[in-house]
Amino acid sequence: MDDKLQSVLGNKELMEQIAALVQGAQPPQSPEPQPVFTPQAMPMQGDKGLALLAALAPFLKESRRKKLDAARSAISVANAYKTIKKI
Repeated sequence: MDDKLQSVLGNKELMEQIAALVQGAQPPQSPEPQPVFTPQAMPMQGDKGLALLAALAPFLKESRRKKLDAARSAISVANAYKTIKKI
């Protein structure tokens, strides 16, 4: 058994093939975690503008995210007002 192991370890070409297989089997490492989209981030209605703002939120700094949330709230209130006005 030791002789076989030594012959494998001593074979440079075979070791390179094994290393390539091991590297190919590992999942690629992403440098930065991807943002997670939650159901709360998506608007309840089918408004494309609100959907766009919700999709942008994870990519913004916290200070800008607060401004974006305020804008989303204002748009939601305006949409609700338009709906009530039609009734």
